[in-house]
Amino acid sequence: MCPRHSLPTQFSKPKTPGCRVEDATSVSKCHDGCASGDLPACTVEAVFYDDGLRDLDPSLGQVSLDEEKAASLFEKACSGGDVNGCAFLGTAYMEGRGKPQDKARGVKLFQEWCAKGSNYACDRLAFAYVSGDGVPKDHAQAGKLYDQACSAGFLYACVQRGDMFKHGWGVARSDKEASDRYERACKNGEGYGCAMLADDLKGRERFDKAKQACDLQGFYGCYVMGDAYLKGDGVAPNPQEAVRLFRFACLNGGEEDACNALGHAYVDGTGGLPRDPAQARAFYQRGCGESPVDGAAACLSLADAYATAVGGAADPARAASLRASTCAIVRDLLADEADDFKDECSKAARKGGAAASTATASTAAAPPGAVLLQPTDHADLCVDVPKAGGVQLHHCHGRSNQRWSLEMQPDGAARVIGLGGQCLDPRSTGSNLEMRDCADHPARYKLSAGRLREATTGRCLTAAELSARSRVFLTKCDPANKAQLWTTAP
Repeated sequence: MCPRHSLPTQFSKPKTPGCRVEDATSVSKCHDGCASGDLPACTVEAVFYDDGLRDLDPSLGQVSLDEEKAASLFEKACSGGDVNGCAFLGTAYMEGRGKPQDKARGVKLFQEWCAKGSNYACDRLAFAYVSGDGVPKDHAQAGKLYDQACSAGFLYACVQRGDMFKHGWGVARSDKEASDRYERACKNGEGYGCAMLADDLKGRERFDKAKQACDLQGFYGCYVMGDAYLKGDGVAPNPQEAVRLFRFACLNGGEEDACNALGHAYVDGTGGLPRDPAQARAFYQRGCGESPVDGAAACLSLADAYATAVGGAADPARAASLRASTCAIVRDLLADEADDFKDECSKAARKGGAAASTATASTAAAPPGAVLLQPTDHADLCVDVPKAGGVQLHHCHGRSNQRWSLEMQPDGAARVIGLGGQCLDPRSTGSNLEMRDCADHPARYKLSAGRLREATTGRCLTAAELSARSRVFLTKCDPANKAQLWTTAP
């Protein structure tokens, strides 16, 4: 699928010297350029804040994740007519990243800029039609949009159209039709076309084609190279080089399979890495969050981490829900690859429904696999449901009214389930939070950089004070506010 931060070559690049999306250390130059009116520089600066690479590897990034700042910069660029800014602003609305989730507005932005001749916006709109994200599924319309963008020279759309033939999305499956489109893209310098061709090769031929892809910034090709070095497939085994390529593809290109492989490397201590389950979970989360389609393997690894307490507290309900939603995507969009996920998805069939239904049952107990929800720097305080009044902080005692479970939904957000199988929900913006029947479509939250962000409004779970009996409510996210940072404990 479309890499979130691939800037199409036919669109304007920053005029500011040294401001490049490929170099996360150039953020200060992009900031200065943006302040001087270089709108493409605003878009690139936004990309750095939307990635937050420093949170995963300080050597690769100079800023931490700040989705609201990223969205504000995308909006600034878009208001001045920068097409990349508008496309990424559409994605921010589609995914609820720094903006209240508004798929209709995201689709409208894609439609508006596609009609104005933006092949990139057409490509994003086509993917919405493929996946039914914000619009009814319409494979025929998706195919037209991909063909239009591909014919106009936006080569990644050729790859996407090839994917439709590879997976049989609205067309008869045809390896030849898929390969023809990948070949066209690859011959004209689109690395992802070369990477998809590598998938059908073996041994040294596979490695060489993957290297061609990686050299062209087709990050899936970098992952394939890493996989070859890890397994000694066509090249001498070199675990250190495998890990380097996985890291490069994951952090620079958002390549989901590379993030997943890097997570496994931290679990096993591969290639000289320390065994670090917390880092493993972080990379599984990154791979899963990039795309629930391309990130299916990472999502299933993350589900296993939740189930077996790898890198954090166990959460069987969240594990079952994530596994079930991922396997539904596999059945819907990746049927041709179902055998690759057969073992994991058989777990979902056996356990997923039972665990999810138990998590929402109206009982007086805490949900299964529930954990304590605590301010990051105050292990003595827990989010608590009192006998009367709104949700608050209280001294931890670990009983059922302080136990919470995150039940993942298909869009990647989660319902926060507590006492009696009820869900955490705001009465109104800024007011105390209360418990509500989960059947009444309560609020959903996204966990990002330690913050629980409500998916519709984009506001963050916040403690009024870091002290007992302090109310807990939703308010505007503030990167400097430590009362918005949360962690879990068994």
